[in-house]
Amino acid sequence: MEFNQEEKELLAVSEKNRDLRSEFDGLIAAFKQDLWNYCRYITGSPWDGEDLFQETMVKAFGGLYQRWHPTNPKSYLYRVATTTWIDQCRKQNRVVGSLEEGDMPIEEFSDSLEGEEALTYLTDLFSPRESAVFLLKEVFAFNAKEVAGIVRTTPGAVYASVRRMKEKLKDASPIDGHGKKGNLQQTDHVIQA
Repeated sequence: MEFNQEEKELLAVSEKNRDLRSEFDGLIAAFKQDLWNYCRYITGSPWDGEDLFQETMVKAFGGLYQRWHPTNPKSYLYRVATTTWIDQCRKQNRVVGSLEEGDMPIEEFSDSLEGEEALTYLTDLFSPRESAVFLLKEVFAFNAKEVAGIVRTTPGAVYASVRRMKEKLKDASPIDGHGKKGNLQQTDHVIQA
């Protein structure tokens, strides 16, 4: 079958797109599951987390090859997810959703509502950006340089922000499910300082 010039150009572009997609998939394969978990965690909902993950993948695929300098793929993906979530929160004045899915993986804490309560408490005390910094640094164990790359700040600002947040968490007394003020260190293992 003989193709004209336009068809040959379209086939070449299509082949190049497949090659780029394959290269992108190989580049992010090691981070995909952790990114999905992070998206689910910061949104507080598996459904919103999946939406955020998909939007992050689309934005990252579209933007990664337009960058003119070397980029750490892990930091880039988390930065895209974080800024996308912050933008969504700002647009919708969003409150963290609930974690009500039957097939949730086993978490480190004993009460399945502790994670949701900890996230709600964290988002009530801090802005979405501060919450993201705290979760990345303290829960997901990113180093300050990686967190700084994700939220576009300096490592020193990350350390200062986390220190201030720990102090605020230490001084704060959350109200437990029974309407009583509780001790933060006894109630929320996830956000302990």
